[in-house]
Amino acid sequence: MSKLGCIFFLAVFLLFSGSFYVPATGEEPETITWLILDLPPLFITKGPDKRNGIAGRVQKMIINGLKGRRSETRAANASRIAWELNQDRKVCFTGEFYGNRAFLTSVPTIALPPHNLIVLKENAEALPIRGAVRCPDTPWGRQLIQEINEVLLKIRPTPEYRGIMEDWIVAPGNGEDYWKIHEDQVLKVTE
Repeated sequence: MSKLGCIFFLAVFLLFSGSFYVPATGEEPETITWLILDLPPLFITKGPDKRNGIAGRVQKMIINGLKGRRSETRAANASRIAWELNQDRKVCFTGEFYGNRAFLTSVPTIALPPHNLIVLKENAEALPIRGAVRCPDTPWGRQLIQEINEVLLKIRPTPEYRGIMEDWIVAPGNGEDYWKIHEDQVLKVTE
């Protein structure tokens, strides 16, 4: 092919290839990386109950409620999770303790009552450990926590969410006591 033929071919190719360009109609959503820890019964990463732990199931419900967001899950050890949450990264963790003001957390996700402690019944509510979602304390993290809180306020009272607690936390014969703690320590906390 002559030089003129090559130039002609290249010009025609460039002319027509531009006509097939279709601009994107929207911006791709950022991906949230949900960090998980091998810590049964909160997160279960192996065996027949894999992905069926308390925090893992709550996380799945949150992900489904965050419309227009992409998510991925990555296992990490505790020190790696702590490090990543202190960076400017698009990561969150569903197994954080609620109430620590040093961290940016959601409304409570679960209440773990003191099953192995002997306490007076009137003091039981003061002792539960509450879980929450933690994201980096950045503008992105603060916006996402607002969205997560909106999702949690919708899903926490549902039968599906209650079923997660029944599967793992509610001791046989102790349902009435647990649901009172859950109501006071989780459902009534809205911000």
